[in-house]
Amino acid sequence: MIWSRLLPIVGTLALLSCQQSLPSPDVIAEIDGREYLYDDFKSFLDESAFDPDTVLDSKVLSALLDQMLDERLLRRLAMDTLPEDLSIGGREAAELLVAESLGGSIREAEIAQYYRLHRERFERPERVYMRQVLLTNQVAASDLRQLWAWGATYDQIVERVEEIPDAFVGQEGEFTREDLPGSFANLLFSLDVGTISDVLNTDYGFHVIQVVEHFPETQLDLGSVEDEIRRELEQKRTHEGLERLVESARERYNVRVFVRNVPFNYEGIYEQHIYKTSD
Repeated sequence: MIWSRLLPIVGTLALLSCQQSLPSPDVIAEIDGREYLYDDFKSFLDESAFDPDTVLDSKVLSALLDQMLDERLLRRLAMDTLPEDLSIGGREAAELLVAESLGGSIREAEIAQYYRLHRERFERPERVYMRQVLLTNQVAASDLRQLWAWGATYDQIVERVEEIPDAFVGQEGEFTREDLPGSFANLLFSLDVGTISDVLNTDYGFHVIQVVEHFPETQLDLGSVEDEIRRELEQKRTHEGLERLVESARERYNVRVFVRNVPFNYEGIYEQHIYKTSD
């Protein structure tokens, strides 16, 4: 008889305990008891320089929420593992933790090995440096081409183009054969340096092109690409180091996302930690 009277009381206490553990409506996540509000997430988006008028779908928003939680995990791990006498904030601590995990600088031997294994990346195909103008009128294009061929400078041609309706200075720079339409490539790579092309009729209008320089196929030496390789290896090592630290933090701390408080359909990696409430 006593037990029958106690059971409803026990059930009521359990219900009250459950209700007391429910997060407030503005809490969207928790890391080992530390709550994060939706306003924290909005601040994170602002810091990430997202246009507030940009509409992001649930998948993108979920990935961004995971990224925010990963950063907070990294800060928590840094504050818990670095010496206590360091008078620095969470962000600075996380940066220090990452730096310590990476060790020393990239060695010359690593750069040389990368170059040997990826020599094809540093092959430069044959290229041509060209200037061009584009007109919609064939007669005007022929007149401009004649003026250019007679010795007018490129600056003079640009000034003339600005006076012709619907005439434009086209893209200038280095191009490989693969960068150009087949008909353009065959013509331009056959022209001598300084030569002005005939008027070329395309779907976009009438082109007049000057070949400024030819560059033969080359293999860049290690010295000329050393800094590029070093930057790439440093970025790769930093990325891998971050992944290891974040994975360690995920195993160390309990992360929960309160999906009922998230104003979008959460599809992130922390879904397994969803805090479900009863209706």
